[in-house]
Formats: sequence, C-alpha cells, structure tokens
Amino acid sequence: MWAEAMNSVAMIAGSISTTLFVASSLPMLYKAARTKELGSYSLGYLALANVGNGFHTVYVLSLPVGPIWALHSFYVLSSALMLVWYLRYEVRKRRGSSATPRPQGTSSPQPDAETRPAPPSQAGWPVCDPLPTSHQLLSSAVRT
Repeated sequence: MWAEAMNSVAMIAGSISTTLFVASSLPMLYKAARTKELGSYSLGYLALANVGNGFHTVYVLSLPVGPIWALHSFYVLSSALMLVWYLRYEVRKRRGSSATPRPQGTSSPQPDAETRPAPPSQAGWPVCDPLPTSHQLLSSAVRT
C-alpha cells in the first residue's frame, strides 16, 4: 500500500516536472525558430548536449516507461533541432560575413556607408561641446 502511494506521488511529481521543463524550453525554441538568431549559443555546447543525450538514451531505455521518457524525448528533439538550426543559420551567416572582401591591413570587416551610424550632428542628436581640459579649467579659474 505504502509503495503504491509513493509510486503514485513519484509519477505525479515526474509528470509535473516534465511539464515544467518542457514549458521552460518552449520560449527558447520559439524565439530561435522565429528570429533564426542563435549567436548566443555555443556550437560546443549544442554538440556536447546531443552527444550526452545519446548516452543518456541508453540509461533511459533501461527504465520503465514514464515521465522521464517524455522528458528525455523532448530534450533529444529540442537539442537536435537547436544544433540543426545553429548549423543552418549561424554557421551560414558567419561564413557569409567572412566572405566579404576586407581592406588591406584590417582584421575585421568595415561597415559600409549604409550600415555605419550617422554622426550625432546628422542623426538628430543634440551635439554638446567637448568637456574642457584641465588646462582650460585652470586658465579660466586664473582669469576670474
């Protein structure tokens, strides 16, 4: 009787935690799918997560069917999807940006005139005089 009650409690807790873990990952997956911006992820992290999921699958398959199977299946699918998206969008974007010709003697691509921000005076920002130097401050203090 006591063992059955504990199994029921464990099954309920496992189901709730699985639901919460899946729900916590859905915004990340949605944002990655919508924006195709995966630059904040590391290729090493995504690759190791997939390798780890492969080994963990051996362990999960030895367990009776339950919430852990659902959670692990979700992790396997979401990690694989993130890796595929990273390779598809981020690596392609980085290859594309490295293919642009660079001026001689520079190590990073220079923004072209269309993407370079306008100077403050042309962008409608208030233009302030530069801060006075200590020499200017001293000169004005001596005059007064």
